[in-house]
Amino acid sequence: MSPPVGVTRFKLPTPDGGVAEHVGHLATHLAPHGWEMEVAGPQEASIYPQLAAAGVIVHRLPDLTPARS
Repeated sequence: MSPPVGVTRFKLPTPDGGVAEHVGHLATHLAPHGWEMEVAGPQEASIYPQLAAAGVIVHRLPDLTPARS
């Protein structure tokens, strides 16, 4: 296999919805073409199984939102 074409990293602002779906689509379609893909997002997201199946690295970030009183 030749060296990666490029490296792309995405951060998901929310676990689900349009942005997550778009990132999932990009990541799973670019990875087979030699791109190294990494996605960072919340602990759980609906696209993580799809990303894992495509070999995309997923970084699950802790929720740092301050608790409301």
